[in-house]
Amino acid sequence: MKWKTKFIETMKRYKHAWVFLYALIYMPWFWFLEKHVTMNYHVVQTALDEEIPFIEYFIVPYMLWFVFIAATFLYFFFYFILFYTFFK
Repeated sequence: MKWKTKFIETMKRYKHAWVFLYALIYMPWFWFLEKHVTMNYHVVQTALDEEIPFIEYFIVPYMLWFVFIAATFLYFFFYFILFYTFFK
């Protein structure tokens, strides 16, 4: 019963967390479509894309970009609650 009250208190504090429930719909849908839609798709590639060289060291900033996006999202998720309660 303690976990239930703690969960309710957390949901009251972070009222905007319900948006994360969208992932429960989106991700299974995405995985299903990715696996089963294998016909009638369009490859979007130009001749210019063939001229761009592949440099494997660029994976580092590419992966850091995803870390940056996740960190920024989490920062604003928690910071705006503090900001909102401070100026309330």
